[in-house]
Amino acid sequence: MPVPGMPSLPVADKLPSESDLVRWAGKAGSPTSSGAIAPPSSTVPGIAGGQVLSTSPLSATGAPASVAGPGFGIAPLLASADMPQSANHDLSSELAARAMDTYEDARQTVAPISFPGSNSPMKMALSCGVISVDDDRQVLLDEYEKLLNPRTRLVSAAQVSNALGTVLPTQAIVAAAHRYGARVLVNGAQSVSHLRTDVQALDCDFFVFIGHKVFGPTGIGAVYGKPDALAEAPPWQGGGNMIVDVTFEETIYHGPPARFEAGTGNIADAVGLAATLDYVEAIGRENITRHERDLLIYATHGLKSIPGLRLIGTAKEKASVLSFVLGGFKTEEVGAALNREGIAVRSGHHCAQPSLRRFGVEMTVRPSLALYNNAEDVDALLAALRRLKSPGA
Repeated sequence: MPVPGMPSLPVADKLPSESDLVRWAGKAGSPTSSGAIAPPSSTVPGIAGGQVLSTSPLSATGAPASVAGPGFGIAPLLASADMPQSANHDLSSELAARAMDTYEDARQTVAPISFPGSNSPMKMALSCGVISVDDDRQVLLDEYEKLLNPRTRLVSAAQVSNALGTVLPTQAIVAAAHRYGARVLVNGAQSVSHLRTDVQALDCDFFVFIGHKVFGPTGIGAVYGKPDALAEAPPWQGGGNMIVDVTFEETIYHGPPARFEAGTGNIADAVGLAATLDYVEAIGRENITRHERDLLIYATHGLKSIPGLRLIGTAKEKASVLSFVLGGFKTEEVGAALNREGIAVRSGHHCAQPSLRRFGVEMTVRPSLALYNNAEDVDALLAALRRLKSPGA
């Protein structure tokens, strides 16, 4: 339902068909009954933000921890369970060939969707300084460059902060590191579900992300690497399908990505991840970004109106993550109170203590808004916080 002052939110006009969702396994199935995007009028029952609510509807606002997937990545997993089991690199049988085909089909899907600008999916494989930020959590690029010198070998930067939602100036970070000859790894775990990323434009040497934070299966992700960067990297595990020849004197490895994928691959989850990314592309990342941006503006305005609430991290460029503390309450008390009302958030240090301590806090409450949230979810959050702050009001 429309909310006064809330901009209209886009609704995807193209959702994948059932056959699209399970085409990897070649078997029909059905998406969840709640629908795919759960566009502006749905809530998502289930698990989010580490909290399980089995007795009340759940307004899921815990996306950076592990997004509540509507289930489109699960259909291929269930369908693949009916496929005869076989190692994906043993091509001695038709069953193994089918396993290899589905695994490589998944690679072909993940690469261009997640790594636009990458010429080939075959690029996928596999004294410390800290970048300073200002009071809004915006990166101080001049201070960052002072950390660099010709001995710097690797710079690692998150594209989006999981604790505060800040979108970092990744392209500038990469360019500065390259001026000193350093490699750059960009962590896209928090960005892939919110933003479209072009690795060629970023010019990063490595880009990584994980499936469960883009509505997909757990235990699966992807690594993009430039060919020369991958060529310099030694294998990190030993196992089948990674070697050309072995003698007692030497071992000759395959080129990327096989040299980094020892043993039988995680076939089912790779297939599920590919189906998930197809789903996200069908909705359109630009639609998702616009939808989440509108919700972020609306939620930020509402949270600022609550007495005693302090937002942590207010950078101009943000993903739809809000981190706050509420005067007079411990973060776990706020999280528990919201949980009792069926609202899932994350409370704690978010594995980002240095970032939080920069703002004088040890922990925050972190609601996170994703494509399945809507203005009614935000209103429920705001109402619950007001009730907590003023009981009986």
